[in-house]
Amino acid sequence: MFTNRNYIGVLLSLLLCASAGVAQDGVQEKQAGATIAKDVTIIIQQKQVRFTAQKAVEKIQLQVFDQAGETVFDSGPVPGAEINWPLQTVAGEPLKSGIYAYKLSLKDAGSEEARVRRGQFIVDQAKDREGMGDRIWITAGAEDGVGTELTVAGNADSLIAAAGNQAHVENRKGENQSEAEKKEAEKKDGKVTNVPSDSSPYIINSAAPQEADFNITGNGVIAGTLTAGTVTATTQYNLADGRILTAQPAFTEFDAGKRNILYLGFRAGEFATSYGYGNVYVGNYAGAYAERGIENTYVGSGAGEANKLGYGNSFFGAAAGYRSEGYANSFFGRWAGANTKAEYNSFFGYYSGTNNSTGVGNSFFGTSSGRDNTTGSSNSFFGINAGWKNTEGVNNAFFGGYSGVANTTGSYNAFFGANAGEANRLGYGNSFFGAAAGYRSEGNANSFFGRWAGANTKAE
Repeated sequence: MFTNRNYIGVLLSLLLCASAGVAQDGVQEKQAGATIAKDVTIIIQQKQVRFTAQKAVEKIQLQVFDQAGETVFDSGPVPGAEINWPLQTVAGEPLKSGIYAYKLSLKDAGSEEARVRRGQFIVDQAKDREGMGDRIWITAGAEDGVGTELTVAGNADSLIAAAGNQAHVENRKGENQSEAEKKEAEKKDGKVTNVPSDSSPYIINSAAPQEADFNITGNGVIAGTLTAGTVTATTQYNLADGRILTAQPAFTEFDAGKRNILYLGFRAGEFATSYGYGNVYVGNYAGAYAERGIENTYVGSGAGEANKLGYGNSFFGAAAGYRSEGYANSFFGRWAGANTKAEYNSFFGYYSGTNNSTGVGNSFFGTSSGRDNTTGSSNSFFGINAGWKNTEGVNNAFFGGYSGVANTTGSYNAFFGANAGEANRLGYGNSFFGAAAGYRSEGNANSFFGRWAGANTKAE
């Protein structure tokens, strides 16, 4: 059987013959080669070969050819006296196992012709055989065609042998290390070396799909894009440093068998210290500080953010129910019901019921309707700014834009029509029907029907 040893032996034989061939074909460059031999140092390291001129030169160029004479690598003229070649092709691909020729050109300042040095080397990649690591043999052509002295340097990860004009470097990383040292080295490298031929228990870095199950503990980082058919997270999904999606499990015995349905948004429900169940929080900071909320639905940035113990609430809109602590409330609109501590309220519209604190059973529909209500209860305000200034009035019904807008503590009033009872502040038991009916009225127990009817009445 033709083994890897046979293969390496043949390559070495070819290399030595190639060295002799260079001597026969290099008569015209004989003197230049002799000069260069004394002036250039070749250093073979673990992952690269360094060519260094020992005296100042203007430019240096390295060309590498395969056995067919095709150019594998060409550095082009490089200013300075040193080239570090990472044993790769021009395309950046690792060099395959085989025999190669190289041409090193050095151009002195003011010189028209570059001095040339030629040589050969063998690359024996570990992945192409059974072995511990990569191996390299190299020769340096000189005046007599046989070679000249070669300087080789390495480190603790390389085994280096040099004789005359040839050098052999073998990557022996980990061979003489203890198990603890090997594990520590693998941690630093970020990879496991020497994967067995039966690689099914390993995850291999490859473009081709690998069929294997895996179970990994600890933390990890993936650079690039992760693609998967189904991804299951046991706790949450983060974007940058913030949680954006989670479905919290049961938290205590009280919650046994129940789950929060969904937290979706940056820091939605994130700072809660305990959990209720049946909650849906959607939006940045939605329900962020909720504790034992039950069956709440918060949709919008900051919606229900500070509601801790409320249940059965529906808040839709940025900051809707922001500091609310009540229950069974429905708030729709930006800052709607933002400060409500009570229950059974329905606020619909931009800033509707914003300042309501302990008022119970109110229905406000329209922009800023019931906006300043604090403790008033059982009020129904419908229309833009309807009942805006009401604070403590109870059992009022204002229907129409700006109806009862100035009412503060007046109670048991019914104003129907645009601007009806608009300036009434303290009056109670009034019934005004018609646009601007009782417009500036401040009396009590009055009934006005018709446009502007009793508009200025101060009596009862």
